[in-house]
Amino acid sequence: MKIDTDGNFISFFVTPLAGVIFALGMVRQITFDRRYLYILNYETSFLLGIIIEVCDFNGALINRFIPGSVDEYAGITFDHGNFYFVNVFNNSIDKWNGTLTNQIRQVANPTGAVYLPGITHWNRYLLVQQ
Repeated sequence: MKIDTDGNFISFFVTPLAGVIFALGMVRQITFDRRYLYILNYETSFLLGIIIEVCDFNGALINRFIPGSVDEYAGITFDHGNFYFVNVFNNSIDKWNGTLTNQIRQVANPTGAVYLPGITHWNRYLLVQQ
């Protein structure tokens, strides 16, 4: 759903995966790269696991990425040309390039605590929920 900063309804759309018959998907988090929405979705009925759907701001599907990993991504954010995922399976932050074609690195949690799904960015920092 799109609302303005005062809470007024603007529009909504159904995510592409949610529109697939028999698909059991769950949106985990949404981010944007100033052009497209990146929807971190978890699909269970076709055993696809994590899917990143790229949509325009009207909900039209542009592309779909399946990371092809057993990693359990639970959060996503975009900053300075790269994507960052909360990987709850490995308790790490996974950095991917801006086209989602290459994982750049995986950084373990430096505190040893457990990461939770929440992640965002501010300036040069990642703010991650523990």
